[in-house]
Amino acid sequence: MNFNPTDDRRMLADLLARYVAEQYPIATRHAIAAASPEGYDPQQWRAFAELGVIGALFTEEQGGFGGAGFDIATVFEALGRGLVLEPFLASAVLAGSAIAHAGGVAWHDTLGAIIDGSRVATLAHEEPESRYELQRVATRARREGEGYVIAGRKAVVPLGGAAQLLVVSVRTAGEVADAEGISLFAIPADTAGVRVRRYPQHRRNACRRGQLRRRARPCQRAGRRRG
Repeated sequence: MNFNPTDDRRMLADLLARYVAEQYPIATRHAIAAASPEGYDPQQWRAFAELGVIGALFTEEQGGFGGAGFDIATVFEALGRGLVLEPFLASAVLAGSAIAHAGGVAWHDTLGAIIDGSRVATLAHEEPESRYELQRVATRARREGEGYVIAGRKAVVPLGGAAQLLVVSVRTAGEVADAEGISLFAIPADTAGVRVRRYPQHRRNACRRGQLRRRARPCQRAGRRRG
């Protein structure tokens, strides 16, 4: 296996390293952490999108121009050097890749909005009683007319207080601890019935997390695991 970076990845690494060094010094990072109610700077997020940094985390078929492990490593190495707060992990890697793999072509517009920085998403999977068992999902959906009604709670949702789109794991079949029967629903955060309790992850407000309660009904299913 060839571990040497391609020319494109070298250019991306150089561009991102230069941007972080010049436009995202540690003083800027601390100022964002202390003052931003979202836990990141929306202007910086849009700037990263314009540089193509978010697009580097997705394949061409998904609307990006990278998406391989080497591309992701290149981006996060540079972000780590600057302790960048913007939601690359929550919005692009977790929520974005979940939509990309589960939703297919029907969700290209949603992915496009994540890639161009106009929409921030997050994956709401953990629950108060899940105890790190990934398949333990008690939040349930039942069909009503052409949509679904969802009832349940999610805990420790990264960026839960700032995301505009929630990608929520919901049980549509089986028992609470079954590995099968888990679906993903894409729910706008302002949907009636969705309640978010915001709290800072760190004392200086470095990242906003949230706890979600929902009894909501507009919901579009992005995909399901099995069952």
